[in-house]
Amino acid sequence: MNRLGKHRNGQVVGLRETTKRLHQNRVQVLYVAVDAEARLIAPLVELAASRGCEIVQVPSMAELGRAVGIEVGAACAALIKEGSTSADD
Repeated sequence: MNRLGKHRNGQVVGLRETTKRLHQNRVQVLYVAVDAEARLIAPLVELAASRGCEIVQVPSMAELGRAVGIEVGAACAALIKEGSTSADD
């Protein structure tokens, strides 16, 4: 998980942005919080697995939020593949 903080420009945080990047096949690593609602996270995990992404479980939403530099919890975050910036649409 320590890779996230080093790649602020190459990461996305939250369900909407992470889902968008997964559909674009631009995610290298998916981080999911163990305490996030399973009904929200399960489809992301399935999609990430089908795309061959590495999936990393984080103990809590609070810990994941801190890792990505926000002051609130995060259910998920993603490290974007090199050559594909998070600002691209």
